[in-house]
Amino acid sequence: MEAARQGTELEPRRANIWIFLGDLLSSRDDQLEAAADAYSEALKCDPEHKSAIIRLSETLDALDRDDEAARWLEGYNASHPDDEEVLRHLGIRLYW
Repeated sequence: MEAARQGTELEPRRANIWIFLGDLLSSRDDQLEAAADAYSEALKCDPEHKSAIIRLSETLDALDRDDEAARWLEGYNASHPDDEEVLRHLGIRLYW
């Protein structure tokens, strides 16, 4: 995990490094807030990064922040209405 943190310091504008850090953090229940922060940083680098949006929504859902999770997916869906993967995740967030 330390290498991923160092990566974010060396290249803070690379979304994939933030996503990697978020993935490492999200594997630990006590680090879900930090994972959400990492995915949010990825989206600052690339606001349309679908994987970051999906992972952030999953993490927010795990944190019982369902409305916020759905808003991220709805925002992406507004500009990508035919994206089946996002529609599936949005359906899960809204109706499960």
